[in-house]
Amino acid sequence: MRLSRLLSFAVAILFGTFGTLFLRALPVAAQSNATLHGTITDPSGAAIANATIVAQPSNSAAGPAVTKSDAEGRFSLSLAPGRYRVTIKHASFTRFQQDVALAPGETRIIGSRLELEPLAANVVVTAATEPTPAEATVAPVDIITRQEIDNRQDIFLTPILASVAGANFSQLGPMGGTATFFLDGGNSNYTKVLVDGVPVNQPGGLVFFENFTLDSVDKIEIVHGASSALYGSDAMSGVVQIFTHRGSTRTPLLELEGDGGTFGTGHGSGQLSGLAGAFDYSASAAYFSSNGQGPGNFFRDTTLSGNFGWRLSDTDTLRLTLRNNSSDAGQPGQTLLDPPIIGQTTGLHDFSAGLNWDFSTGDHWQHRLSGFESRFDEIAVIPPFGAFDSKFNRAGLNEQSSYLFPNGGVAAGYEYEVENGGAAGRHNQAGYVEVHYQVTSRLTAIAGSRAEANGAFGTRVVPRLGAAYELRNANGFFGSTRLRTSYGQGIKEPELLPVGCGSGLAPEQSRTFDAGFDQIL
Repeated sequence: MRLSRLLSFAVAILFGTFGTLFLRALPVAAQSNATLHGTITDPSGAAIANATIVAQPSNSAAGPAVTKSDAEGRFSLSLAPGRYRVTIKHASFTRFQQDVALAPGETRIIGSRLELEPLAANVVVTAATEPTPAEATVAPVDIITRQEIDNRQDIFLTPILASVAGANFSQLGPMGGTATFFLDGGNSNYTKVLVDGVPVNQPGGLVFFENFTLDSVDKIEIVHGASSALYGSDAMSGVVQIFTHRGSTRTPLLELEGDGGTFGTGHGSGQLSGLAGAFDYSASAAYFSSNGQGPGNFFRDTTLSGNFGWRLSDTDTLRLTLRNNSSDAGQPGQTLLDPPIIGQTTGLHDFSAGLNWDFSTGDHWQHRLSGFESRFDEIAVIPPFGAFDSKFNRAGLNEQSSYLFPNGGVAAGYEYEVENGGAAGRHNQAGYVEVHYQVTSRLTAIAGSRAEANGAFGTRVVPRLGAAYELRNANGFFGSTRLRTSYGQGIKEPELLPVGCGSGLAPEQSRTFDAGFDQIL
């Protein structure tokens, strides 16, 4: 009996001793972990919810630690001591990466302000002075992504734009014939067209689309409604902006493509892109050729494109964009009653270049200084009358400064532009201002105005107003419901005329009002 009690007492002491040591060890182990936390915000300082935070160990085979930011943009991770590569990502924002070394018991704060990703499918660049999440835009916008372009396997811009509601194209004759664009019932010269922010319309005129390919195009935005408050002349019924590819991979990426078909048709392209430290690059070349279906019915098209960016710091970036389209098309004319006209051709040469400097001064001020030039050259050969050459160019500077605060911002800018064509030319300048504010978590409002001093018609002031309201936020088959309404005025300068001709002409004007809702299914 005594032996049994002695054994029980010894076991109790043994377990009690180990239990005490184990309990004392638990706080020590917990205290050895480090804590990584922070708040994720957008450029205005507003919280970003549902961003993914990944902490990948640098010197370990262990899996990464993953969490998401809450409604206030906050996150917290408990990590073993060591070195980590921390990545913060969200579908609408540029990716943030930082290498950290954590000591036992250390608490480290990462404050990250993410910039909206211009090429993201759910970010709209063209509808406001600052990039905006698609759900917060007040004007109707259609977005065509690179994935959709690849799925359709289109080579030229016209078919894919024609798939947008309210958009139409007219093409005269066979491939290479004059192709013009109509948006929401407006004339062919009522839509402002931009390539990486560079206006490519002929002064007071339209854009010929027959030689515009989709090579190196990553995204297209179509904004419906008069937008002269932001873009000045020509934005009567809407704006189309085309964004070219940017390098995004640390390993250089080379893409080669070739295809062909009947009538001697062939298409080939090559694109090299990537990231090299703070430098991103993308350069491409493409060629299309077809002999057509009869004599004098040929088409040749060459596309060169470049997009180069240099990140001087997290808040300071330079970007150069270049694009060149050259084509030559046979114009046999109607062949039902008469033989084709051999030797009649039309050659087009379109070139655009833009240099942008984006930088910040402090936590709230963002600035963009842009210089741009676009050129258009058309040579028509009409036997027996000879060759006719038509040339236009436009060049300008734009400075925009934005003050961003939580849930809103104010942007003001000044633009100066020179337009030339033949023996004619004019100088234009404009000042504009825009205010956007998220009144509540569901209501976003925008207001803006532009004073355009045009060399042809003098000074005009055009306003723009709009609001978007999230009526219902839900998931599942019957998803969120959002209401949108906007009002804008448009103006259009006359085409370039020789000095003394057409002086005193008033601008064409338009007013558009949109109201509707988006229902996610």
